[in-house]
Order: sequence, then structure tokens, then C-alpha cells
Amino acid sequence: MRERSQRIVLLGSYPPNYGGISVHIWRLHRSLATTQSVAVLDMFNGKEAPAVDAVHRLAGNPLISLFRARWLLDQLDAGILHVHVSAFSKFLLTAPVLLTGGAQRARILTIHGGKLGQNLEAFSPWQLRLFDWTLARFNHIVCVSEAQRALLLERGVDAKRMSVINAYLPPLPHSNPSLFAPLEQRRRDGKRVLLVAAQFLPHYGLLDLLEALHRLPSSVRSSVCLAHVSYLDADDPYRAACQDAVGDLDYVAFDNLEPPDMAAWLALGDVFVRPTWWDGDAVSLREACYFGNRIVATDVTTRPDGAVLCPARDSDALSAALQQVLEDDNVGKVSFDHLASKRRLEAVYTDVLG
Repeated sequence: MRERSQRIVLLGSYPPNYGGISVHIWRLHRSLATTQSVAVLDMFNGKEAPAVDAVHRLAGNPLISLFRARWLLDQLDAGILHVHVSAFSKFLLTAPVLLTGGAQRARILTIHGGKLGQNLEAFSPWQLRLFDWTLARFNHIVCVSEAQRALLLERGVDAKRMSVINAYLPPLPHSNPSLFAPLEQRRRDGKRVLLVAAQFLPHYGLLDLLEALHRLPSSVRSSVCLAHVSYLDADDPYRAACQDAVGDLDYVAFDNLEPPDMAAWLALGDVFVRPTWWDGDAVSLREACYFGNRIVATDVTTRPDGAVLCPARDSDALSAALQQVLEDDNVGKVSFDHLASKRRLEAVYTDVLG
């Protein structure tokens, strides 16, 4: 058997996209590249994106991009193809090309995000058949939550072919540019910095959070600053509603931070808030823990032990949770092994290669 020129190929998105999948693949690429040969097929950025060693930017004409990805898979001669997917309805249209023929290789699928159940409920019969066919093409499937695993067990996937591993790797070294001077000043003034990373879309719960902050006692509300990072898509009417709801809150906004800047932003926080209506297992939440932020989050999925949880879409409950954390520095502390997911994923790689 000839030696493989690329042991692992990661397929998905890569920064400058700012979502959890992109950041995860970026960190995984950087981590794997220290010990073995690895390449990335970025299906979401084209040649106009920054050039990165061993990252192939493929976005453009969908058909050309798809067959170029297939051609590169054979040229790179991967021992492992590791596919990262969130929007399954789109991936199903590409799976027959990417997952048939060509060189024999081990395949791993990681399913990101919290919408798998909703996707399956919306699938037509032919999409469900194609979904099952696609899953059967993978040697191993990595779920980011037990809920995902339960859904796949219902579809008949063998439990031995699945693992539940958080899509989380520790943040890479970060900078701390003058971009964050406003937050540094708030900290010098003795304020608590609350962090939220949320698109201007209703299900991210930003409006719920703003309403919850207004419900805090004035003495507590005046002692905090809300630092908000928005990114990717936005619903303009919802954005306007959120901006109207800011009122007299101490609010500092940032848009589309690069991953190293995102890490620097997290390092300046005291409390990280995740008010979303549905979730996978938010990467940003775990990153915040890495920098010592205490956590307030909705209970829509499993959260790390120690996080203060409240129901989604309930600004009163969210306000009570925030007040609890802001009045007691021992509440909301989270501690876990930040390298556990990496070790478990490396074990999957070893297993599928036999």
C-alpha cells in the first residue's frame, strides 16, 4: 500500500466564517498539523478568502465546487475524510458525489448544531432515505449531544459506530488589541462584564436577555456592562427591536470578530450568557469557561456542570438567574477537562484506521 500524502482531510467551513463549525475546524486543523499531515476543503469560502497553508477554498459555482472537492479528495489521497455538517438538507445533495467511488478511505461524520431533530421532521420520504444512505457511508459518526445520538439510534444506526464528543477544542493563543479598550475601562471602573455572542435572529434570545437585564434591580443593573458580539446573518426588524430595547443599559457591540479577537474578548468577561431557544453544545460557552467566565444559559441542551440554567424564552427566569450569579461570585463556576474532546477524537481516528 502506498504511503498517503495527506493522512486526514477535513471538509466543512473555515474562517473567515465565524460560526462554531468554522472555529472548530480551524482549531482541529491547527492541532492535528503539529503531529501529522492534514488538509481542509473549505466549501464556504472562495479564492478571495485569505490563503492558508493546506486549506483549499472551494466556494463558487456549486457544481464545479463539488466536483473539484471530489477531485481533490483523490489527489490528496486521504487516509481519513472527516466531514463536518450542520445543514443536513444541503449536504444530502452533495453526499452521492463525495461519498461514492474514488480511493478507499475511512470516513467520519461530525454532526454540529441543535437542529437535527427539526431537520428530520421536515424531511420528505426521499430525503429520509438519502439521509439513511448517507449515514451508512461513514465508518463512525460523532454526535455533539446525547439527543443527536438518540435520534440516530431511532434511525437504526449501530451504537458501536457512534460517539458523543463535544465539538470543542481549547482556544488558540489570543491577542488583546485596542479594539477592546472600552471593556478594559469598564473593568477598571469596577463593573462586571457580561458577554453574549448572538446573531440578530430571534432564536438566539438577545431580546430576551435585554428584557431580563432591565428587570434586574437598578443597583445590580448599573454595576454591569453587556458586551455583545454579532456575526453572520441578521433579521433587520429583529435587530431594530433589540436596539430599541437597549435603552439605558451599558452596552458595547462588536461585529464579526476574527477567532483570535474572539478569544481576547472572552478573556475580558466575568459572566457568559447563552439565552438561545435551541442549541447543540455551544462552543462559545465552553470557550468562555476556559477564560474563567461564569455561565448562565438556557436549559435546552446539556450544559457543563456548575452552569446556572433557566428555561428558554423566559426573561423573568433569565433575570433571576443573572441576579443570582451577579450577587454571588461562587455561583455559575464551571470546571472541566478542556482537552478531553481532543483525546476522544484522536481515539476515533485511531479506531477507524484499524
